[in-house]
Amino acid sequence: MPEADAKALLAAHGVPVPIGRLASDAEGAARVSRELRAPYVVKIVAPDVIHKSELGGVMVGLRDEAAVREAAAEILDRARRVLPAESELAVLVEEQAAGSVELAVGARSTNGFGPAVMVAMGGIWVEVLDDVAFGFAPLTREQAAALVRGLRAWPMLSGGRGSTPCDTEALADIIVRVSELVAQFGDDHFEIDLNPVLVGPDGAVVVDAVIGRAPVAASVVAVPPTVDLSKLYRPRRAGVFGADAVQPKTPNTFIREMHRLGKIEVVAFPLPGQEGVGSIDGVTTVPDLATAGELDLISVNGPDVDAIEIASSAPRGSVLQVLSNTFGSTVEERREWTDALVSAAHSAGARVLGPNSLGAHSPAHGISLLPGTQLLDEGSIGAIFQSGGLTSDFVSMAEDRGVAVSVALSVADAADIGVEELLSLLLDDESTKVIVLYLESTRSARGILDAVRGAQNRKPIVLLVGGRSAAGADAAASHTGAIADDRRLWGALAREIDAVEVVSLEGLLTAAEYLSRFGRQTPAVEPSALLIATGGDGVIASDLLDDAGVSVSALKPAALDAFVDLRLHRISVANPVDLASPAALLPPEAKIFESMVDAILSHQHFTDVVLNLGAASVYSFVHGAEESLLRICEAVASAPRKHPGVRFTAVVSATGKSQAGRASAERALADAGYQIASSIADAGLGIRAASGFDGS
Repeated sequence: MPEADAKALLAAHGVPVPIGRLASDAEGAARVSRELRAPYVVKIVAPDVIHKSELGGVMVGLRDEAAVREAAAEILDRARRVLPAESELAVLVEEQAAGSVELAVGARSTNGFGPAVMVAMGGIWVEVLDDVAFGFAPLTREQAAALVRGLRAWPMLSGGRGSTPCDTEALADIIVRVSELVAQFGDDHFEIDLNPVLVGPDGAVVVDAVIGRAPVAASVVAVPPTVDLSKLYRPRRAGVFGADAVQPKTPNTFIREMHRLGKIEVVAFPLPGQEGVGSIDGVTTVPDLATAGELDLISVNGPDVDAIEIASSAPRGSVLQVLSNTFGSTVEERREWTDALVSAAHSAGARVLGPNSLGAHSPAHGISLLPGTQLLDEGSIGAIFQSGGLTSDFVSMAEDRGVAVSVALSVADAADIGVEELLSLLLDDESTKVIVLYLESTRSARGILDAVRGAQNRKPIVLLVGGRSAAGADAAASHTGAIADDRRLWGALAREIDAVEVVSLEGLLTAAEYLSRFGRQTPAVEPSALLIATGGDGVIASDLLDDAGVSVSALKPAALDAFVDLRLHRISVANPVDLASPAALLPPEAKIFESMVDAILSHQHFTDVVLNLGAASVYSFVHGAEESLLRICEAVASAPRKHPGVRFTAVVSATGKSQAGRASAERALADAGYQIASSIADAGLGIRAASGFDGS
């Protein structure tokens, strides 16, 4: 779209642009300048020219008609020397806009995320400065203003260093109107690139504008049948295909676990040529779906099972959980097989989870991915994974830590049921208080955003994204496209849905544990910790907490005086409190910890107390190490109960032979009210998640 047309479209939607006129030659430029107010700007207008300044295609500060004529002639001459002879050239003469700060505002349709909006420090250095914030259209005025405040250059706009503040409300208004425009035309894959946008004390104006079509593949989404997806983890009756009476496989384990847990009536379908499903007593076997009766959940797995045929005969309102199957060796064959599977299920009035999905884990409701699990409590953490293997790893890790999950769902290929539908399910699930997401594809990104925006119940979300990479080179021609890589967009999505971003599976569980126990503090508060270390590593632990965004604040005079008055030996009178040896907490000094914490917290507020208990030191220097370690745990046990408004975290640091006492020490501390973290870094992550503080 030519710049003049782009600006006309913007103006029609309330976006301020300079007054301008088009001309085909230098004389025409001089003539139209008479209709405008000096000073003037002259710009080249030519197909496929995006960065005009690199072509020498922009001249500013022109004071009169003669200067306009000369500038237009020079610009057209330069263009003719470098552009193809057949290029249609013109110049745009405009009134020069006023403003003290250059920014860029952009918007484009993105694969997976939908229409996204960008604001960045602009001009020719937009990619170099790399000061950018993203949101998702349409934006409210508050969201647009938050994007502007999120720029590192915010002081330049808000009157920093004694400068005159810019009209950031006018800038926010432009961002909102651009977001509405791209949302309105989002299905047409609009791309808007406004750079620079000049902002000054008296307003904001778009100086340069490019509007075109973004290279995004369109998709057609069929409306699936309405099915209660909670049947994935709360079925009354389930049928299992693929169990082998000769060589037991995953379906056999699936049947055995449901039968053991005893909350779901299980029906098994023997493989062709077999009469049963192996050594599982008391499980009903039937030859086919026609004789199975009503089923909520149908599990399909194995090369000897025809998933498409099963899908076509599935009971209306049921869910097929397709664990794995042989569905072609090429991408095209797999796509055709998957499309046929989903089509067959939809025609029958059923839905499909998978393929390649391990299904659901919800022991409290009688379904488990962990053979022999004993953790049967109904937890408060719900999980959705795009990886079957990591689903299993997550629930195994949770069980090792004694953390019950309400439900874990493996989406895998998501040919039918997607992350966004399951997210809506868990947002409405009464048992689930915290939701964790592991994502590897942008395909569901916009659906996730829309699910959270439309939810009546907002819940804390922890987000781990795998495989983030730079955006495709096909977008690099525009400022917005060059900057809008997936990593930035995932970060913008996390901020929009108020999710805690983590970078590891351990972090995913740690953040979820803290949020499940403590909730997410609103409004957010910068966390501050009183750190007490018993292994001589208080300085290192302090650095790790600081790296995680948790301040180990210096003691204020009143707290310091109260601490000094205790007259303790071999203990640093500071924060972090570093004990020379854990033995300092053994009788007859067992009350030292309680006295320290009481003295400090009575004179200074900390959001958290972190105990770094060095088990290795106990095993190295204290007689009767295992018993002594538990006696130390007893010595610190009363503090959490005495200070209910403070979060208490314990990290039991153990190496070598001290590992033997770690588990019992952690159990004792957990019983006393401490949140257990596997490391100081994990403690910092959890504290920051629960504080609702992102450092911005």
